[in-house]
Amino acid sequence: MRHMGNSGKIAIGAFVAAAALLVLTGVTLNEAVLMCFLAASAAAYVACVAEVVIRQRHKTLAASGVGTILFVAFGVAFLRQWGLAFSPDPAALTAPVTTTHPDLYFYLAAAAGAATLLLLFAGTVLPGRRGTARAYAPRPAAASGVARARPAAPSPQRTSTRR
Repeated sequence: MRHMGNSGKIAIGAFVAAAALLVLTGVTLNEAVLMCFLAASAAAYVACVAEVVIRQRHKTLAASGVGTILFVAFGVAFLRQWGLAFSPDPAALTAPVTTTHPDLYFYLAAAAGAATLLLLFAGTVLPGRRGTARAYAPRPAAASGVARARPAAPSPQRTSTRR
């Protein structure tokens, strides 16, 4: 874990917490636990994106951007099928649904979200090929631009003249 920065370590902790909360959500079916799971997933997402940006993994960042767009698009399509997205009607939740198979969009959104999170997690955890560990290695003071303290120049010796 030496090749990771602080955001990578936060991402690992958030992923472990999210996995535990997902299991707990499945067992208890409690809404508060679900919200905690979503918060842990969002924290893991942000920490992974920060680590991928720091490590300059541009292809991983672009692929996760496409995955995020697909996640949002399929999520909105799912809500639209149920009549919940872009509906000015306040009674939209109680209206009967006349669509067939809107669950496909839900499954596609879940798959895109999971694939995006796994891609970002792999981009955060896996070490790079070209020595990206050097980015986090401690640097000598002279290399980082901080000037080392030099010993004081010897003061000129006074020549004593005897009178």
